[in-house]
Parts: sequence; structure tokens; C-alpha cells
Amino acid sequence: MNDKGNTIGKNYTYNLIYQIIIIAIPIILIPYLARTLTPVGVGEYSFGYSIVSIFSLFALLGVHLYGTKEISIVRDNEIDKQKVFWEIFFLKALISIIVIVIFLISLIFLPDKKLLLIQGFLLLANLLDISWFFTGIENFKTILIRNFSIRIVTTTLIFIFIKRPEDVYLYAFILGATELGGHLLMWFDFKKYQMFKGFNDVKQTMNIFKHLKGMIILFLPTAIILLYTNLNSVMIGLLSNKTEVGFYDMAAKIVNMLLVIISSLGTVLLPRISHYFEKNMHEDIHYVLNRAVSVMSFLAYPIALGVIALAPLFIPWFLGANYLPVISVISVFSLKIILVIFSNVVGIQYMIPTNKYKSFIVSVSLGAIVNLILNIFFIPRYGALGAAISMVIAEFIVTVSQILMVRKHVHFMPAILTTYRSLISALIMGLSVYLSLTYFKDTLYEFVNNWIHREVISVAILIIAYALFGILIYFLVNLILKNKDQKFIINKALEIVFRKRQH
Repeated sequence: MNDKGNTIGKNYTYNLIYQIIIIAIPIILIPYLARTLTPVGVGEYSFGYSIVSIFSLFALLGVHLYGTKEISIVRDNEIDKQKVFWEIFFLKALISIIVIVIFLISLIFLPDKKLLLIQGFLLLANLLDISWFFTGIENFKTILIRNFSIRIVTTTLIFIFIKRPEDVYLYAFILGATELGGHLLMWFDFKKYQMFKGFNDVKQTMNIFKHLKGMIILFLPTAIILLYTNLNSVMIGLLSNKTEVGFYDMAAKIVNMLLVIISSLGTVLLPRISHYFEKNMHEDIHYVLNRAVSVMSFLAYPIALGVIALAPLFIPWFLGANYLPVISVISVFSLKIILVIFSNVVGIQYMIPTNKYKSFIVSVSLGAIVNLILNIFFIPRYGALGAAISMVIAEFIVTVSQILMVRKHVHFMPAILTTYRSLISALIMGLSVYLSLTYFKDTLYEFVNNWIHREVISVAILIIAYALFGILIYFLVNLILKNKDQKFIINKALEIVFRKRQH
């Protein structure tokens, strides 16, 4: 169990480094784009991207989940691995080409054709995406290098060339072109696995369409989830206006930026649990799932409540005065963090690897229907805030339904209930930060600003101080409550650090 835990820990570390990069770059990039493109420009890009994402969804056809699962099953057999990879890749390429043709035809009927055509580069990039292969063999280091490279190049180009709201077209081109370049980069590392060797022999026995059913089964829940998340931006644009799309998009970006740190554990566990299930190692599955619940909730509770407490101070500083409505939107949206980590464990980490596809599809379909109906009522009246409320209610429906559907096989509720110490600590932390901001913010700001004499830096110092204060409160309350999850996480982190130093 220790070796298995160490491998998962190592892979999670690689994935966590990437997620930190994902967070670090937007911390610099989002405020710049928010002010440069303005809410209208951000809304225009997000509206177009939501449309392209729907086409992209059909082009990928669930390959990330299906490909990861299938490669993880045959990863110890070189011949089967080679065959499965090329079968899935060629099927995905064929579907991608069909979707690209349909997209180009659809441009005749869609608004802002120029922007959509540029954003269509993402469809070409998806055609060449083989990250699912590296995830399946648990090589997260290659994915980290690829994603790090693309993020650095993208950020650099944006700062050099994006200067005004009219540059939204150039912004779309930079994102599409660098994404395409990033996927091409992965093919260079892919060559060392000798998947091209003896290709002609493998080609004779290939049957690409045998994977179609499995991909469609995994495509359906993914499609439903992404359709209703992307559909939110489209519905806001149609039922409200594109400025509200900009508000929603910024709130979603910040929350999702934080959410990926926690849910990155799910990316690591999917191939591992698929492998365990194939070997009938059910005890190991239960151990990993219980640990996932405790670790992810320990991180999710304070992040969600911390966002709510700090939003009134953070949003005007981070995005600017034009984005004040985002404060209420993100306060609601942050509740999604808590719900998603549980649905991630139950749905992505357990239901998919153990082939409970029908239950998974039903659960996300319920969420999609609820979200769609509520949007029709809430968006015309509340705009971006209405879409956020709909999304949180939908996520709650998904989470509860999934827990109920698998209760005969795995009892997730006892595992979730054991996280009460983390929740209590997070509530006390959030309340402490909120009260401190309410009564002492102005006094502390004046004190800091008298030394710094620059508002932007003074507020940044204040935000960092409150964040550290929150972390300290959370740590101390968990210590008082004798939270074993905190002890486990600290010990694991120390093990990884000292092991790396020894090597």
C-alpha cells in the first residue's frame, strides 16, 4: 500500500505543480485582460468560446476519459497498448475532421464569424491531442512540461500584443495557435515509446470502430456536463447581455482556477482505480476513495469559504471597479467547489472506472435539466448571478443523486461525514476573516498605506495578510479538534519533500 501511495503522491505532486502554474499565470493574466479587453471584450470572447467548445466537445467524443481508461488497462502489454492507442487516435481524428467540416458550414448561420473562425483553431488542436495516452500510462511529467511551456508562451504573447478591446481577435488567435503548438510538442516525447515501430503489422489488425460505443458512453455524461456549463454563457448572452457574460466568465475563471488544484487528484486516481478494478483489488479502491474524500474536502472547505470572505476586498483589486457585480456572483459560485469535489470522487473517480456509466449519465442529466430550467427563470432577472445560482443547485442535485446511486457498493456518506472537523474549522476561519474585514479593514489599510503610499500594493498586502490569517486560524482550529486529515496531509507532504532531497 505504501508503494502505491507513493506513486500516487508523486503523480499528484506533478499534477499539483501544473495546477499551481495554472493558478500563478492567471493571477497575473486575468487582471490584465479584465482591464484591457473590458467586460464587453471578455464577454464577446467567452460567448464565442462557449459555442466553439460545444463543437470541440463532439470532436473529442469522450476520448480523455475513455482513452485514459483503456490505455491504463493495457499499459503493461506493449503490443496491445500500441494497437489500442492507434485505434482510438484514428477514430478521434476521423470524428474531429467531420466536426470541423460541420463547424465551417455552421459559420454561415452564426454571429461574429471572424472571431469564431479564429477560435476554430482549438478544434484543430484537439485533433492532435494525445494527452490521454500519457495520463493512461501515468506519465504526468510530460503533460506538466507541455502545459508549462504553452502557458509561458501564451502569457508572454498576450502581454506583448494585447493592448486594447479591439485586440480580442488577436487574443483568440494566440490562444488557438499556442494550444495547437502545445499538442504538437507532446508528439516529440511520444516518439520514445516506439509506437510507430511495426505500425504496418498493427494496422492489419486494427478495428477503430469497436471503440465507438465505449467513447459514446463516456461522451454522454461529459457532453451533458460541458453542455450545461458552456450553455450558461450562451444563455446569459441570449437572455441578458454580453457584459453579464463577462461577469460570469470572470467568476467562473477564478473559481475553476482554484478548483483544479483540488480536482487534480482525480486526474491522478482515474487510471489507478481503473487498474485496481481490472485486477479486482476492491480494498485498494475503497482505501484510495476514502483518502480522496478526506484530502479534497480538507482543501475545498477553506478555499470555498475563504473566497466568500475575501471577495469584497479581492474582486475590486484583482479585476477593477468595472467588475463589482462579480462579488455576489463569485460568492455563490464558490459553493460549487465543495459540491464538485464530492461529485468528482463519486462520479469521475469511482463510477467511470468501475463501468457504472448509466447511473453517471442519469445523475448529470438531472443536473443539466435542473440547470436549464432554472436558467430560463433566473437569468432574465438576475443575469450572471442567476446563472451561478442555477449552477450550484444543479451541482447539488448531481452530487446527491450520485451518492444515492452507488450506496449499495460504496458508502460515501460516512466518509463525507468524517470531514466535519475540516468543515467546522473552515466555517470558523471564514467567519473570523469576514468579521475582521468588517471591523478592522479600514484601520489596517490606513496603517499599511501610510508606509507604502500605493493603493494597489497596500491592498495586495492586506489580501495576503488576511489569507495568511485565515490559514493560521484553519490550522489552529484543526489542531484543537485533533483533525487526523490535517496530520495525514502534512506527513505526506513532508515525506515527498524529504524523499526528493534524498534523491
